[in-house]
Amino acid sequence: MSQLNGKDIFPEKLLKQIQKYVAGESVYIPAKEKRKSWGETTRQVLF
Repeated sequence: MSQLNGKDIFPEKLLKQIQKYVAGESVYIPAKEKRKSWGETTRQVLF
Protein backbone atom coordinates (compact mmCIF):
# COMPACT_ATOMS: atom_id res chain seq x y z
CA MET A 1 0.00 0.00 0.00
CA SER A 2 1.44 3.36 -0.95
CA GLN A 3 1.13 6.48 1.15
CA LEU A 4 -0.66 9.57 -0.08
CA ASN A 5 -0.10 13.14 1.03
CA GLY A 6 -3.21 14.47 2.76
CA LYS A 7 -2.79 17.93 1.24
CA ASP A 8 -3.06 16.33 -2.22
CA ILE A 9 -6.34 14.50 -1.55
CA PHE A 10 -8.31 16.32 1.18
CA PRO A 11 -9.93 19.74 0.93
CA GLU A 12 -8.01 22.30 3.01
CA LYS A 13 -10.80 22.70 5.57
CA LEU A 14 -10.99 18.94 6.18
CA LEU A 15 -7.20 18.64 6.36
CA LYS A 16 -7.05 21.28 9.10
CA GLN A 17 -9.66 19.33 11.10
CA ILE A 18 -7.71 16.07 10.73
CA GLN A 19 -4.48 17.82 11.78
CA LYS A 20 -6.09 18.75 15.11
CA TYR A 21 -6.18 15.05 16.00
CA VAL A 22 -3.31 13.34 14.19
CA ALA A 23 -0.76 15.86 12.91
CA GLY A 24 2.31 14.05 11.59
CA GLU A 25 0.97 10.52 12.20
CA SER A 26 0.01 7.76 9.78
CA VAL A 27 -3.70 7.03 9.64
CA TYR A 28 -5.46 4.08 8.01
CA ILE A 29 -8.84 4.92 6.48
CA PRO A 30 -10.73 1.72 5.69
CA ALA A 31 -12.76 1.33 2.52
CA LYS A 32 -16.51 1.55 2.76
CA GLU A 33 -18.01 -1.80 3.58
CA LYS A 34 -19.93 -3.25 0.66
CA ARG A 35 -22.97 -5.08 1.96
CA LYS A 36 -24.30 -7.99 -0.01
CA SER A 37 -27.86 -7.89 -1.27
CA TRP A 38 -30.46 -9.97 0.50
CA GLY A 39 -30.11 -13.61 -0.56
CA GLU A 40 -26.84 -13.05 -2.42
CA THR A 41 -24.96 -15.60 -0.31
CA THR A 42 -27.77 -18.15 -0.32
CA ARG A 43 -27.28 -21.06 -2.68
CA GLN A 44 -30.13 -21.30 -5.13
CA VAL A 45 -31.27 -24.74 -6.25
CA LEU A 46 -33.16 -25.03 -9.53
CA PHE A 47 -35.24 -28.13 -10.20
